[in-house]
Amino acid sequence: MKLKKILSVLLFLFLSTVFLFGEEIATDCVYRTLSLEEKEVYKKIGSAVSNNEEFVYDVLPSSKANLKVLSAYMDDHPGTFWLEEKLAYTRDKEGHTCIKLFYTHTDSLELDKARFRLQTQLFHRFLEQDDNPWIKLYHIYDFLAKNIKYDNDYMDQSLWSVFFDGIGVCAGFARTFQYLALQEGIPCLIVKGREKDENGNISPVLHAWVMALINNTWYQFDPTWGLVDSIGNVDFNYFCRSDESMMRTHVIESDYPLPDCPSDRFSYVRMRHRYMDYFSILEFSNIVQDAFEREEYAFTVEFADQTAFQDALDYLITNGGIFDIFRNLGYSVNQLLYVKNPQNLSLKISASAPN
Repeated sequence: MKLKKILSVLLFLFLSTVFLFGEEIATDCVYRTLSLEEKEVYKKIGSAVSNNEEFVYDVLPSSKANLKVLSAYMDDHPGTFWLEEKLAYTRDKEGHTCIKLFYTHTDSLELDKARFRLQTQLFHRFLEQDDNPWIKLYHIYDFLAKNIKYDNDYMDQSLWSVFFDGIGVCAGFARTFQYLALQEGIPCLIVKGREKDENGNISPVLHAWVMALINNTWYQFDPTWGLVDSIGNVDFNYFCRSDESMMRTHVIESDYPLPDCPSDRFSYVRMRHRYMDYFSILEFSNIVQDAFEREEYAFTVEFADQTAFQDALDYLITNGGIFDIFRNLGYSVNQLLYVKNPQNLSLKISASAPN
């Protein structure tokens, strides 16, 4: 089993490249995991999409098998906002077995492609100011959290709805994050699965998030869970996480092997020194001071174990010590929210801008 995991990691490290196909940004992460027969259908789907063709011939013998390949193609090509993730296993007018693809934007595709390219190029010009991939991914995560509204009833799961309607569901958030990361040359792939609550109950609703590669190590990100709270603050708790951390709240259900994400080294709480081995009033005060000086009025602190977590809750929340800390630092806030997360032993404090 260990050898299999190592080989999986090496596969992605070696082959997770980013390509520019004409005007389209894509990766071959999923393609490389398919069988020879699946790869042939994948390439035929790609050819059909490029030529706006509805029918693909000489395909796999079941609708489920072909849908797996279509999903793989879309996971490698997040910018194909006009292609729907559904198909019909059918026959054409001559009786030949084939699959039928479904497209949107049929009346204005070339114009909409041009509008989309312009929008993403503008974002690229903003991100290209920094060569650090962590900073680039931070800005992508922050942009989605602050500017896009989540609507569970929204039907469009593509990047189009995110950029032009300002609305999306988890798939739209994930595909937008992936596309913008690929645009910056950062290997990134879609992860599919479900959410899990603190009692271990798994949601019946499908969910999507991403993995991205930083300095030869993969990390998980859930941009949908970064959405601003009622005060308008972003939650970075699900930015750049390890498998161990993410799997406390997520369950992966993937049709293909994924790389391991072994480290929380670049997680936001680690990078901002908001991880506490034990609860300390002085250390927590320093975290508040640092966060507010960065104008981050929401911040998450993680704790090494249940004892440290409970000590923090007792002092800060039960006994109201958080107000003493604000007062001692000279901060006065009109609104204060907190979210305790027993799954990953974290406490999120979210405040209005101090007076």
